[in-house]
Amino acid sequence: MVFMANMQGDIGDGEDVLVRVHSECLTGDILGSARCDCGNQLDLAMPLKAGRGVLVYLRGHEGRGIGLGQKLRAYNLQDDGHDTVKANVDLGLAIDSREYGIGAQILRDMGVRTMRLMSDDQQPDQVHRAQRLRARRRWEGSGDIAHHQGEPEVPRDEAN
Repeated sequence: MVFMANMQGDIGDGEDVLVRVHSECLTGDILGSARCDCGNQLDLAMPLKAGRGVLVYLRGHEGRGIGLGQKLRAYNLQDDGHDTVKANVDLGLAIDSREYGIGAQILRDMGVRTMRLMSDDQQPDQVHRAQRLRARRRWEGSGDIAHHQGEPEVPRDEAN
């Protein structure tokens, strides 16, 4: 898995560090797809450059880990009225197969002990569970990271 990590400022004792763990999304990050808000989420993480925090970009997470080809097949089912979860299930795929262990290890190696996680998704909770990092609270900055209408929130019991 390829990844990129960018630390801004001195994280000091590693407590209460603002963190964004971003999953690769070619369609959102690069192409500006209106079907997801990934590009917007990445843009919202950019203020980390002006302060103190860490941005971890994980490749291999396209379409919640199903890959670009399967993601495009799921889009076709979504055009027929399926939500993201049902489309993946109907294709015989996991609801979410992203793995965050490497992201958590990167954060630990950079000295992060507790974090304010920039996320609206339940899955990045795996980041701190994977390496016993504690998320003190979710980030509540300006320009909330919110799910786009085409990407409904995955209920915790379905996603785990």
